[in-house]
Amino acid sequence: MSNHPDWSLFIQNDLSSDNFPRIVTYINKCLVKLRFSLRLNIINYCDINVIAFYNHQDTNLIINVYSDSNQSALHILRDNIKDLGTIIVMIGDFNIRDSD
Repeated sequence: MSNHPDWSLFIQNDLSSDNFPRIVTYINKCLVKLRFSLRLNIINYCDINVIAFYNHQDTNLIINVYSDSNQSALHILRDNIKDLGTIIVMIGDFNIRDSD
């Protein structure tokens, strides 16, 4: 993984794991006052990064998703939607193909 002095790297697990993550999230350090943190207690899955940040008293989420051809991450998101709260941005490679 590339490191840069101006960017914070968020990755689900370490590179020696059997569940090698297919996503990483970089957030510019100029936003450090928002206190970003990877929230494994909300969703702990190698292809989903749930990152919280705090704006005054509010907790907001950025979710980065890679869904494989079986749409595994999307199923996990669906099953955990009640726990997600306020999502500001959801980005990723969703691999959703139209059957036509």
